[in-house]
Amino acid sequence: MQASPESLINLLKSRKFQIPDHQRDYVWKEENIKQLLMDLIEHCKNPEVTENNRLIEKPKTYFLGSMVVCKPQVGEELLEVIDGQQRLTTIACVATVLKEQLEKYISSENKDVKGFISQLNDLIRVYSRGEWVMKLTLYDKNINNFFRETISKDNFEQRNEYWSNNENAKILLKPRMNTPAIRIKKAVELAQEFIKKYTDESENEKEKLDKLISFAGVFCECVIVLLIESKDYATVYNLFESLNYRGMPLTQADLVKNQIIKKCLNGDEKQNVSDDWADIKEAIAHHELLLPEFLHVSYLSRFEYIKREKLFNNIKDKLTTIPALVS
Repeated sequence: MQASPESLINLLKSRKFQIPDHQRDYVWKEENIKQLLMDLIEHCKNPEVTENNRLIEKPKTYFLGSMVVCKPQVGEELLEVIDGQQRLTTIACVATVLKEQLEKYISSENKDVKGFISQLNDLIRVYSRGEWVMKLTLYDKNINNFFRETISKDNFEQRNEYWSNNENAKILLKPRMNTPAIRIKKAVELAQEFIKKYTDESENEKEKLDKLISFAGVFCECVIVLLIESKDYATVYNLFESLNYRGMPLTQADLVKNQIIKKCLNGDEKQNVSDDWADIKEAIAHHELLLPEFLHVSYLSRFEYIKREKLFNNIKDKLTTIPALVS
């Protein structure tokens, strides 16, 4: 393994990431997103002169946490994200809103406007072979399409039109579905709300622009992630079981899914497990059920009584009797 501290622009400018099929969905709640936005905004201000909201010309770094990725083989571009999906997804949502706000001042003579618009775009996507390619690819195809369309829109009006009129988007955004699309939409809306509230504290356009530039500078250049890279998939899978996301511990269902995938011997079988898992989640969501509870009840109907917190260990023990999911 190797580890290196990276600013967001250094992290994402020359790298692309994908969420592997053993990962969980985007699960950050409103309080997680709000806390990050509040931290970043406060980091833009001088804590000794908070009553005047004076901006820091050279703010200190803000440590966002560690990110664990599996390094690709030679010739492959995508890094597999083992720990860090929640932050990467939120970063993309905030970056697209911040870029949109700066683009309102594109005719300004301030050279930082175009500079930070370019940097923010580098956090989101790269132009390759005649098309825009997202820096982050989610494993679920439907959610990834929703994510790509949401953060690719040029303004909030276009996003609202997509959310309201696109048939696939409308299905994913049904409240009873409890899909990651709802949380991605909320992340974008909260970024819009917090950034607008922050700039609206100022009365004139120059001060509003100064705040946007300050926020963009902190976001792109001062937010630091400790990037941990490994080429060993066995180490990565074992590490995954012990990881906790920021305030969001792995559920019993996440761990069960990971354990099943470890039994697969090839990529096709892993994809089949991932697809079947997604179908199960979608099916039970129609009945307003959550996967951990569903797995617990399913286990109780087939085997002995156990407490919910013992579910993963019991299923893991039963899976040890299966040599592999592929002969």
